[in-house]
Amino acid sequence: MKISIIAAVGLKGEIGREGSLPWHLPSDLRNFKKLTMGHCLLVGRTTYEAIGKALPGRKMFVLSRNADFAAPDCKVVGTWEEAISLAREQEESELFVAGGGKVYETCLPYCSKMYLSKVFYDGPADTYFPEMSWEGWERTQSVYHPDEGQELAWQFEVWERKSQP
Repeated sequence: MKISIIAAVGLKGEIGREGSLPWHLPSDLRNFKKLTMGHCLLVGRTTYEAIGKALPGRKMFVLSRNADFAAPDCKVVGTWEEAISLAREQEESELFVAGGGKVYETCLPYCSKMYLSKVFYDGPADTYFPEMSWEGWERTQSVYHPDEGQELAWQFEVWERKSQP
């Protein structure tokens, strides 16, 4: 099973502000939906609460240290390893890890692929993508999406680890 990170990241690594994305990019959200539809999706509790519900067409796992946390139509897991085990039990081909910052940091060593929307945003944030070395990674796809009226410009990139973790 492939383990992939999917994230929208600002110019300085911004990924969140006050419990949600610092921007609104409908075209990126459509891309996220297209990529993750039909797959297992792992999010942290804070990210789940920002979304507010299970996303249709995906099997969602919510990572939380709180054993009493409930997320309707989702499976709450206490560890990263439990999420992997559940995805394998469901014969998942690709588990998507969709944030937040601590979940990305935990999962990064195990991921073999990253789908990154690099947003041309340089503004306030309180959550950041983990710092990482790009050594050992290769960009295999890059598509630029120009500023369209109210939407910021962004670039969709796919990165693959040269040697599998």
